[in-house]
This record gives sequence, C-alpha cells and structure tokens, in this order.
Amino acid sequence: MTSTMKVSTSPWLEETSCRPSRSAWATVGGPRSLGAILWCAAATGLRCWCSALLLFTVVAIPVAGAIGTFVYDARTRIYAEEALTRHEVIATAFEDGVIVVQPPDISFTARARWSASGREDSGVVEWLGQAKIGDQQAIWVNDAGENVGSPTPPSRADRDAVVIAFAVWVGVACALGGLVYVVRRWLDRWRYAQWDRAINGSRDNNGRRNHQL
Repeated sequence: MTSTMKVSTSPWLEETSCRPSRSAWATVGGPRSLGAILWCAAATGLRCWCSALLLFTVVAIPVAGAIGTFVYDARTRIYAEEALTRHEVIATAFEDGVIVVQPPDISFTARARWSASGREDSGVVEWLGQAKIGDQQAIWVNDAGENVGSPTPPSRADRDAVVIAFAVWVGVACALGGLVYVVRRWLDRWRYAQWDRAINGSRDNNGRRNHQL
C-alpha cells in the first residue's frame, strides 16, 4: 500500500499562529527536531521583543539624564551671565513709532536714543504701543550698550533640561527599538528558511520511503 502525507508550510510561515499542528510535528520528526526548537523560539519571540523594548527604554533613562544634567549646567551658566551683563536704561523716541503687521501679530517699533556705559547709542526699539516723539521706555542693554532682550529667568534652565532630556530619551529608545526590530526580522527570515529546509527534507524522505513501499 502506498500512502501519501500532505504537508502544509502555513503553520510556520504565518506569524499570527501560536503553535504547529499535529501533522506539522510529525513532519519535522517530533519535538526533539531542529524545527521544533526553532518553533519554540518563534513562540516566545513576542515576549522577548517586549522585554527588549522595556530593557532599552530603561537603558535610555541614564543617557537622557546625563545629557539633561549637562544642558541644565550649561544653560544655568548662560542665564547667570545674562543677568550680570544686562541692565535697564531709559530710551527716548526721536521719531514717531511704526506699526509692524505680521499676521496674526501686530507689534510696534520706534527709533530711539539711550545712554549706557558713558556713551549714547540709538537704534530701532520694540515699543509697547505706537510711540510719539519724546516718549520714553525702559529697555535692556548689554555691557557694550547694545539693545538686547531681557535676561532669561534662571528657572528656564529646568524646563530646557527636561525638554531636551525627554527628546533624547525618546530618540535613544526608538533607535534601539528599531535596531532590535531589524535584527528580529532578520532572525525570523532565517528561522523560516530553516523550517522550509526541514520540511522539504522530511517530504523528500517520506517520498523515498513511499516509493520503496
């Protein structure tokens, strides 16, 4: 009597399946075969993937923390220097102000003069409203007498450090996760190739045995 065994490769090629069928176990030669071992690795792949993501997320925390600390120290020094080198002076408009329209915002500027560090300077200054000749307003200048913005509050360093550290943490976690994904896909293809070879080899052996019978 000649018997024919039907072999299907779908139990191993579909990622959504959770276990091989009985015929699949018989085809590859039982639970001690290489195919069975590879199947067990595939069954635990999702769990390993999730564990790897969690691990890399935790690993990224000290990296982000170190960078956040560096940013905090650097910004603290910069903002402290701004507080030491910037001071207020009184500017006097010598021309009528101009309305600057940049939708959706509207601002005002005026040409003004001010005295700082023993000398007089002039330039275009942002004004609180539409200025008239002779109007006065306090502005911030640096040690060179140049019109600059007000000093940045020292508390801004905390926010800068948190934002940058979070961005670094997300970037590192995503990069490591992407690397794991690429490696996992490569291992999946390798595992499926091993399954195909095992199935084809078993099919050939069964064909030879059936032919001899």
